[in-house]
Amino acid sequence: LADAGYHCVNSGKMHINPYDAKGGFHQRFFVENKDRPLFLDEHPRALYDEWDKALHARKLALLAPRRSSAARAGDLCRSFGLDPAQYRVLGADVGGYPTPFSIRADGLIGRPDAVFISNDGGVVVVGEIKSRNHRGGEVTDYERFQMLLYLGTLQTRFHGQQIRGLLRYRDRVVAAAFDEKTYRRLLSLRSDCLRAHAG
Repeated sequence: LADAGYHCVNSGKMHINPYDAKGGFHQRFFVENKDRPLFLDEHPRALYDEWDKALHARKLALLAPRRSSAARAGDLCRSFGLDPAQYRVLGADVGGYPTPFSIRADGLIGRPDAVFISNDGGVVVVGEIKSRNHRGGEVTDYERFQMLLYLGTLQTRFHGQQIRGLLRYRDRVVAAAFDEKTYRRLLSLRSDCLRAHAG
């Protein structure tokens, strides 16, 4: 077809070695099996497909989920009361999950235990795991302020999307509310905290 003058484009997986070879196409947008060894721990040999590149460019995740992490992602969603058919994991910093999610916004840097996004992209959920029981409704100031900071930075990061917070205790999952006034007050204390830490 190419020899006949057609512009040929391939999108997806093909049995070509090297993986990103043109193979007779003018353009290739390759997406490989996520359980295929792609040498990701060996930087000079690492292979990142178009899905990985797109996620990285949008700062959604470092790598697309591999098949080995798909079951863990479903378990993580369910542990926060989220339906894995409706949500996917953007990143997590628990249980050896391969792609932590870092937030940089409003002069803050954070790495929540887990961040999820609905399949339609309209809802982003930040989740924190606590090792204790909820004890009949008590949320400590530390837990509340930590979640407020995550919620506030995600509001800045994801404009126009609904941001939710969930605290997962050993005995239940509790929703965390966002309060703009308290968030701004916490941000105003940043300089004092840095000075105290430096001193």
